[in-house]
Amino acid sequence: VPKAETVLAKDINFKGVLRFKKSLRINGNLEGEIQAEEGSLIVGDDAEVQAKLSIDQLYNFGKIVGDVNAINSVAIYSEAEVTGDITTKGLTIEPGGYFNGQCNMTRLSTNETKTMENSKQN
Repeated sequence: VPKAETVLAKDINFKGVLRFKKSLRINGNLEGEIQAEEGSLIVGDDAEVQAKLSIDQLYNFGKIVGDVNAINSVAIYSEAEVTGDITTKGLTIEPGGYFNGQCNMTRLSTNETKTMENSKQN
């Protein structure tokens, strides 16, 4: 899990559209929409997010209600919840993690596939 550049603390309740470029950790409550084509979103243990997410990577330790469109990956950790549909290239759910919705796995591009094959050979 990457270190977050910005943190929304536990005592923050945010409503609206949130955009960021690097990495963001949410420890409070957010309702609305999150947009980030770069960087990572980390949803903390006590966080509650009711939003449409359009992001690069998601690391979920909390509770999310809403659809998730993650360019690269979604990780749902033990005791975390996602209720909504997920579209991503990679999905990891730890034992004890909860996912209720549909998942659409997107394909890796040809370059991404070659890079993965090369790294396995080295």
